Amino acid sequence: MCIHDKINARARSRTDRRKNTSATAHIPGVLKALEGGQIPYRVIGAESEESAALTEWTERMFPFIHSQVDWSRIPSHQCVTWSGLEDLVLEFERFSRQLTPESLVMVMWADALCPVLEMNLAGVVRIAREIFEEHETST
Repeated sequence: MCIHDKINARARSRTDRRKNTSATAHIPGVLKALEGGQIPYRVIGAESEESAALTEWTERMFPFIHSQVDWSRIPSHQCVTWSGLEDLVLEFERFSRQLTPESLVMVMWADALCPVLEMNLAGVVRIAREIFEEHETST
């Protein structure tokens, strides 16, 4: 059984506790893209101590307003305008060129019950479309 099958099964079992969110339903497709592209990654369990530490770090390092980062309080942030998935992927690819492809990235979702995906930036860029498809389906 592949890891995305395990996560998909776990997501189905959670439907008794809560409604299945778009992120939860979306992650198996992201994992399938990672495996299909032979992109190295690591899954950090949603309710693990490591995941909690990542959430705490994010909340310490970024100012939040409600449940979103308040980018207006970060002087060096860059905003981009995008109107669809293609624009978002292109802008992300453009932005990523400023960074080292080997940089470690933690892909976190708005739903705290979703696992965190750890991979290098080059891997994120390769499957950016699959990651960002959630924005297209959750609006």
